[in-house]
Amino acid sequence: MHELKVRGVLLGDDHEPETSKLSIKLKLKSKFAPINPLKTRRWWNWIAYAFFSRRARACTSLKSPALMRIGSMSIEDMEGFAAVVNSDHPEEELFDRPRGLIKPRDATLKRGAPIRWKFTDEGEPNLEWDPIKFDYAIPFVRTFSDDGSSTWVDAIVPGLGRCKVQRDNLEFQTADGNVSR
Repeated sequence: MHELKVRGVLLGDDHEPETSKLSIKLKLKSKFAPINPLKTRRWWNWIAYAFFSRRARACTSLKSPALMRIGSMSIEDMEGFAAVVNSDHPEEELFDRPRGLIKPRDATLKRGAPIRWKFTDEGEPNLEWDPIKFDYAIPFVRTFSDDGSSTWVDAIVPGLGRCKVQRDNLEFQTADGNVSR
């Protein structure tokens, strides 16, 4: 499965909400190509974020995710996995982004808001690709690495993974149940 599809599945709400046990048998080896250590580390980091991070444990009904029969996991893979699992800011760890001045927050992205979803190898938005838009609001968007002033904000959009969205198109839920921007 292509990495973008896997990220979407791991971040989407495609699983049964009442699922409490999950076992994963993962093979990151190809008989047609050599193992790419950078790619395997990214995969392990995504698995750490989706199933084992503090955020995942707080937001899921999964009580006992388990990794079974791991064929290969390098020391670098283990270090990256552990860094994501143990981080108070796993999104920033996952994408190697600096700590934001504002803590990561959950928001709803307004209907029709542009989403920059394609990035360069350096991790910057690829402006040669047009932003995508949806005809509906998108809940459960997670902002991170937020400096508090930039027009475009790093966010994890369910089903898409890391994106950049405009701050003005986000509605944040406050502790008292009100909406803030």
